Parts: sequence; structure tokens; C-alpha cells
Amino acid sequence: MASQVEFTPNGIPIPPQRRTASDRLREQANLNPGRYLPYVRVSDPKQERSGLSLETQQIRLAQYFVHALLPKGVIWEGQFHIDAAVSAWKTPLFTRQTVQSMDPQPGDHVAAASYDRLTRSLKCYTDIKSRWLDRHVHVHMLDIGIDTSTPAGQMVFAVVAMVAEQESRRKSQRMTEVNETRRQAGRPVNGKKPWGFRRAGTNGHYHLESDPTELHVMEQVAHQFLLGCDAARVAEIMNLDQATCARGPWNRYTTRRAYNAWKELRQAL
Repeated sequence: MASQVEFTPNGIPIPPQRRTASDRLREQANLNPGRYLPYVRVSDPKQERSGLSLETQQIRLAQYFVHALLPKGVIWEGQFHIDAAVSAWKTPLFTRQTVQSMDPQPGDHVAAASYDRLTRSLKCYTDIKSRWLDRHVHVHMLDIGIDTSTPAGQMVFAVVAMVAEQESRRKSQRMTEVNETRRQAGRPVNGKKPWGFRRAGTNGHYHLESDPTELHVMEQVAHQFLLGCDAARVAEIMNLDQATCARGPWNRYTTRRAYNAWKELRQAL
């Protein structure tokens, strides 16, 4: 059936309003009572034993559904979407198989007991906004009271994402300072020995000490760089000279790392 045409008081026909994709998604969300999709995650067994255990998160999410969403007619089949040992840093949110299997539709509700179970950076927030919020999928973060089905909740979520990005940068800076302290104390950094050092000790009690052989090789690398050779040419020279490198054959990356480590040691002396 043809749609009825409306006219202005002067008899001019009013063109029908064009419905955008966002309008259609909003209408779909309004018609859908919504499913409840609670998401729980811990990074490792150590975190599992802390106050953010899987069981603790599940209890909070179940209580939230009963008090906040069940009265609104939201449907929950009693299933939790669980990532038992997934690092947020190593595995971004939308690359996790559990999150992909959730497949939220407009009007559905994704919930987490803590905001850092979902987002850890501004990039992650951008992905959540484009894949969920812009499709009218509602996101709930219980620890900070966020409900993105409201404009106020969306605004607070944006602020929290920026705070998470700042905290991520602060953590990176702290790790750099800790590694530098460990290096100065002669202790391994990130499980790897730095250039110019070797492990010493027995029975699992190891420490770092200066490695004269590797220091000599680093000086050879630095000499070639100072003569004006690029990293690839330095690697070629070192391999032709059969200079010992415990880290494998020389290439432009290892020569650059050896040269940078040599400069850092020179500055520290």
C-alpha cells in the first residue's frame, strides 16, 4: 500500500523523511526486550584467587540482573560468557573467541562486573562504541555504575575510557622504571638478559654479571656504525668475520640492538 502524502498549508507536498541505518537499528532495539549477556574474565590463576575471581564476578552479575534488568523484561538464559585465562593486553576484546560468540543484537545488554574486564584503552573504547553502542547494544559496568542505554551513561563511559588510557601509559612508565632498577642491580629484565651481561649462579638463584666476550663484540658493532655503515651492512660484516653472537646470526635488527645497548652502557659509565 502506498504511503500517504502529507501537504503543507499552502498545498506543497512534504517529502517523506528518509530512515537511516541508525534509525532502523534504534527501532529494532526498541522492539527487542533484549538478552542479558554477562561477561567474566580473569587474566591468570593468581587473579582468580583475588577479589576478582570468576565466582565473585558471576555473583555480582546475577544480582545485577535480578535487581536492574529483570523488571524491564530483559531475558537471561542463565549463561555466563567466560574467559578463564585471557590477558586484556595480549588479546584485544573483539579478537577473543568468547566475545565473538556472544553476537549481541540491537537491544541486548552486555555486562561486566568491572570496567577493566572489557576496556583497557581508548582504542578498545572506540571499538566498543562502533561495534556495540552505535548498534544500540547496551553496555553495563557494575563497579562504576555505567549503563550506556542512557546518554549520561555513554558520557561517563567515554570519560572512563580516557582515564583507562592514561592509567595504561602510567603503568608502562612504571614498568620502565622497575626494569631500569633491576638492570642496575644486575638482575634479569623481563626474563631476558640484557646485552653485555650473562647469567651466573646455581640452584635457580641467578644474577647478572658483565660478559667481556659480548661486550667486545658490541664494541665491534659500534665501531662499524661509527664508520658510517648502515645496520644491514654491519650485519654482513659481522657474519663474514664470524663474530660470536649467542642470539643467533647477525641481522639488521640484532646489530641495531647491540649498538643501542652499547650506547646505553657508555652513557651509564
